[in-house]
Amino acid sequence: MLAGPDVLEPRSSGSTGAPRPRGAAPSPPRRLLSLADLARRIGSRPGRVTACAAPGVHGHGLVATLGALTLGAPLVDLTHLPAAERIALLRTAPRPRRSTGVPVHLADLLRADR
Repeated sequence: MLAGPDVLEPRSSGSTGAPRPRGAAPSPPRRLLSLADLARRIGSRPGRVTACAAPGVHGHGLVATLGALTLGAPLVDLTHLPAAERIALLRTAPRPRRSTGVPVHLADLLRADR
């Protein structure tokens, strides 16, 4: 954020270049419609099990967790376990219909399963 007298300007984090101004976030109803559309397109449904490899402190992990809670979908949290125990949990938990995480988390999961 860039703040000044009577000014509050949201900016990008600058992780991929110089920080730049960000547009205003969509209104809550539009945001909800957008999230509902995303859930429909990726196959999220009440009761469908999701395995999440991204921690809740990561934006992706938080969205996956909140989405599962909102839909009433079981979530298999793989973030707090060593690699071998993650694989064992995936084999004993109700079979996930989808797995989610950022590429580094999913790559770790694939390496552990070899």
